[in-house]
Amino acid sequence: MTHYKRLPLETLFNARDLGGFPADGGVTRYGVFVRSEVPRALSENDIRFLRDYGVTMSLDFRGANESASLPSTLKDLPGHRYVLSSMYDTEAAKASNKPAPGEPGSFDIDWVPVYIDIAERGKDWVKHNFELAAECEGCMLYHCFTGKDRTGVFTALLLGVCGVATIDIIADYSLSMSCLRPFYAWLPGGPHFVDSEGRPDYARGFYRTAPETMERFIEHLEKNYGGITEYVRACGVSDAIIGRIREKLIEKY
Repeated sequence: MTHYKRLPLETLFNARDLGGFPADGGVTRYGVFVRSEVPRALSENDIRFLRDYGVTMSLDFRGANESASLPSTLKDLPGHRYVLSSMYDTEAAKASNKPAPGEPGSFDIDWVPVYIDIAERGKDWVKHNFELAAECEGCMLYHCFTGKDRTGVFTALLLGVCGVATIDIIADYSLSMSCLRPFYAWLPGGPHFVDSEGRPDYARGFYRTAPETMERFIEHLEKNYGGITEYVRACGVSDAIIGRIREKLIEKY
């Protein structure tokens, strides 16, 4: 089977495989984990492609109201396991809840404190997701709304426990700022920032996935926990689960 870094889909723009990164003693394996934005209104071709790619399970990181208002096409797909793994619980809500569009600051966001808050308040969420990822037999697709923030944090953790270099984690995170442009164009209300020529400016606020953002997030984990793996352990993830993730994702040389 042919595998891809960015999946060539018609209706999903930020679907990317975690394969192909140098890792401890090997390289991350394709066809194990795929990150994406919300798989809404998928075309029949895209559904067929994901089935053929081996996707058997999806994790939805959005809140219950969020997922109900824009359902995942995969939710009721026969033979597919869909799990709503929301971090909108009473403790973690502040981490991802943003002001509604039109409210002050709704798009002018500094993501670093948001990601740190996700890490600090969402330890049970991290543990739950690692356990689900470890038990998935096929390829697991996971997503939030845009596939860059909650999804970006979880991706950093998966890659980090496999020994993927910080520079590669940062580079993967930053790709969303390019891949999501068609998705942003679909959003109602048009771009909230424009440049001096009136073109959409996706390097600001809500849209931004700058390298410095992920770099500062990882620095927080290193300073306060000793690194990504130690942070994941602090979430209650057992060494057996971490080992299973590494076994699934790392292809030895």
